Amino acid sequence: MKRIISLVFSAAVIAVFVTVSAVSSGVPLRFSDVPETHWAFTAIESLAKRGVISGYQDGSYKPSAAVTRGEWVTLLTKAADMDNTDRTLRPEEAAVREDVVVSLMRAKGHSSEDYSSFSLYREELRERFTDADEVSLSAIPFVADAVYYGLVSGYPDDTFRPQGTLTRAEAAALLHKAFPPDWTSMELPDVDEADYVYRTRPDGKRHIKIGIAYKHYYDSTHKSIDENPRVWNRDAAQMQLDNVRAVEEKHNVFIEYVNMTWEGIRENIPISIMAGKPDADIYRVEASTAVPAVLNNFAVGLESLGVAPDRFPNNGNIIMESVKIPMQNETYLFRPAEIHMGIYMIGYNKDLIAQHNLEDPQKLWDEDRWTWDVFQRYCAEITDRDRNIYGWSGYWTNFLQGLLITNNAAIASGTRQTLDSTETLEVLNFITYMYNIDRSARPWDNTNWYSNNNLYARGLSGFWISTTWLNNEQGGGRGGEREIPLDFDFGMVPFPVGPNGDKDTMPAYNLENEYYFIPKYIKDPEQVYDVFYDFTNWFDGDLDLRDDLTWIKNSLATEENLKYYMEMQGRVGFDLIYNLGILADTDLIIPQLYPYEDKKTPRQYVDTYKHVYQNALDKYFK
Repeated sequence: MKRIISLVFSAAVIAVFVTVSAVSSGVPLRFSDVPETHWAFTAIESLAKRGVISGYQDGSYKPSAAVTRGEWVTLLTKAADMDNTDRTLRPEEAAVREDVVVSLMRAKGHSSEDYSSFSLYREELRERFTDADEVSLSAIPFVADAVYYGLVSGYPDDTFRPQGTLTRAEAAALLHKAFPPDWTSMELPDVDEADYVYRTRPDGKRHIKIGIAYKHYYDSTHKSIDENPRVWNRDAAQMQLDNVRAVEEKHNVFIEYVNMTWEGIRENIPISIMAGKPDADIYRVEASTAVPAVLNNFAVGLESLGVAPDRFPNNGNIIMESVKIPMQNETYLFRPAEIHMGIYMIGYNKDLIAQHNLEDPQKLWDEDRWTWDVFQRYCAEITDRDRNIYGWSGYWTNFLQGLLITNNAAIASGTRQTLDSTETLEVLNFITYMYNIDRSARPWDNTNWYSNNNLYARGLSGFWISTTWLNNEQGGGRGGEREIPLDFDFGMVPFPVGPNGDKDTMPAYNLENEYYFIPKYIKDPEQVYDVFYDFTNWFDGDLDLRDDLTWIKNSLATEENLKYYMEMQGRVGFDLIYNLGILADTDLIIPQLYPYEDKKTPRQYVDTYKHVYQNALDKYFK
């Protein structure tokens, strides 16, 4: 059902405008005056294909022509799929940029009632634009939000130009960014394999393009390591550049990073692949873009390529690692292997463990006896509320995630929510028991986030969340700017294994950061992968060259802690719970200081909020 919104232009509202880099779509030109090199080509082509915009009888689009107020309302209602009930005054007049953005933000559900303080938003704009004071008061929060969400940006001279006019190209770019195409509604073309993309250079070398969102070093275009203005390890940089030359000779290829920008690469993927002519042989994108690309069948599975076992990206491969998306039969996402700098583990006070005559958790892990039941018992024995000592005191976000992955559970691991799964309910019941039944977990302090974890440094916690940077920041690590010593010995161990977990296969962290994938319609994709594999192995298997192991060792304090930290490397899980922009009603997970009976039971929480997660997943995968 369409939304019905009246888009009324106000006399004083604000906008900043966007720039979108041109990316080749591989499709025939629709408009005679919009070549593929035009900065707004992608947006114009996409909106024309969706029926939002149209050209003139002579085959032109007139991208530099000003948009009138009436034209803008028509375009906006089409792009947002709304019914137009507007009674625009002076529809023949040119649309003013500030009016345009306010109406856009209103169409996306923003209201002036959502904002309590305009002065804060004014200061944000002053930090960004030299002419921010020209923005009308009533429009300030709308523009601030538009900038924050990446819908609009200023000009190269740091101006905002709120009273400027809007061109047809700018209108297309803005609408395309605010209302992107729905990948799930697209059908892949039937392309003959003989017409798959295979780029060659005049010298006969295959031209392999790696689509990225920012400047990257080094590739075949670089002749000197000094072309990277931020080179700091000159020996490693020279090894990387020398490896480029070696790969060129071995595979007879020319490798080039193509900076499509963050916005451009997200737009390029569906448009160029749906045209059967992907503009890159490999794409490097954030997980939020990579996962929908895989689910919409845009990527090639590595198993289908026949990748050699010793080159397949798995946990034992020090060159390449991968993640397998649930419900998918093949592996699509991969990236250069590296030491993960922020694996969250359980830190523990060895002195408290010894005082209670308990076995060391690291020993229990080695002997397959480190389980939820043992962890809960340890926490209960250590807890002494009269002395403000609790068995567990740590960040609830990491605690929830750690327990989920150690029980083979997830909340958002695919297109369907699994908040209501047996495994997830076991996690919620376990958390509820520790916080509210045996009360071996420290009550959550909503007024001071850091104190919920860092009280361990004062000897007030048996177990807590521990990782490299937290050790340096809160105590125990030696890799920070200043060392914060502890009065006790501490250890680090993986999360305890749940009743449905498996110590040998359980992940250590969920999908994050950026991944690569090879798109459909690339000829000889197996060669592309082999080239990229050799291109990645510039360090020839020497991990001391690849990673800053000294910092990691110092941050973890002891060789024993390093051992268990390294054991969990490469164990990537998949749960989008923190990527959805929601974590409904955390009262269950964060026990406040008020009585337990005021909160929902785990079952009530699941029944109340499973639809919230499902709606968020539906939106995410589109």
